[in-house]
Amino acid sequence: FQYIYRSALTYLHIDYNLDNPILADVRVRKALLLGLGVGTEDDIDNRRTLHDDEEEHDHEDFDSFVVTVGESADPATLTARVAALAEKFDVLRADTKNDTIALLREKLAHPAPDQRDRIELAAIDFHWPNASLVHGFDHDLGYNPIRLKLFEDATGAGDHLALPEQREFSKLYPSYRSPMSDLLGLRYIATGVPIEQIDKNIKPGDVNFIARTKDAYVYEYPNALPRVLLPVCALRADFAKMIIEGGWPEVDFREAVLLEESPICHRQTADQKPATARIVSYENTEVVIEAEAPRGGGWVVLNDVWHPYWFARVDGAPVRVSRANVLFRAVAVPEGRHEVVFRFEPLKGLWRQMTRGSGEAS
Repeated sequence: FQYIYRSALTYLHIDYNLDNPILADVRVRKALLLGLGVGTEDDIDNRRTLHDDEEEHDHEDFDSFVVTVGESADPATLTARVAALAEKFDVLRADTKNDTIALLREKLAHPAPDQRDRIELAAIDFHWPNASLVHGFDHDLGYNPIRLKLFEDATGAGDHLALPEQREFSKLYPSYRSPMSDLLGLRYIATGVPIEQIDKNIKPGDVNFIARTKDAYVYEYPNALPRVLLPVCALRADFAKMIIEGGWPEVDFREAVLLEESPICHRQTADQKPATARIVSYENTEVVIEAEAPRGGGWVVLNDVWHPYWFARVDGAPVRVSRANVLFRAVAVPEGRHEVVFRFEPLKGLWRQMTRGSGEAS
């Protein structure tokens, strides 16, 4: 019997360095892989790990490995165990019938033009946050191998979410009821235990219980903001101090944005059309927004994490991407209708950092 483990389905990430002298011996590498297998399913005995050859393997070759079970293993027991594993990890299949995933798909199916709601999958099992990648959900705490330090400092996000105590909060994000949840657009929270066992600061009415599925308690957070906003006021804030000390100023984020720059407000009158912004397209490395700013202009705020390798253009002209509301991105736009394009350009960003600094448009 052979069972093929896909590391992405079993572990969030595995770090290794084949240049390490210890790993030069293929027997050590085999023992390492065997250990990973035993650590995952320690009740399957008589196993040994084999590779087809004795040569060094690159990163792609380690995407999967084979665990071969000795002939003495009970076929019925092994078959039942493999079936149980398949059922356990079924949530990671694109065609899963899991009722929690089905409910979230239904709830997220028809977003408003300015919305792209996020979810959280917490304290259900180790592999559950990975399901957000499979099913195209935006997980509020990201995916830990690529999480930014700024994000971790601001949110308190830890490496894992398998257990209630692993859902860590921060001074700036002390509870699900928080301006951070508002800005993240956290709409649905699915937890393996009642949410009060995870968030000790939550109060009745902060979230609405909407369903009990086979795996989870599912809640809706009613204060989630749209992914894109167009406020007309900018207020100055000390983001580093906010992260260290916690606390948010009293701000309506639909009307004002926090920046590390001089404050400025464009007052609207009753006869003016309201500021509007909608998502035209949303891809991993490019977001296109159509915005219409009132007299005096405003700021297009995209509630995605700020990073110096993101650039922006307004009607084709490069503009500065400011860090907004501690964690997110904003660009200034003049009065009228505009196309705003955010694009991730890492090589350009690195070159700019090395030669010009991180705050200039180019």
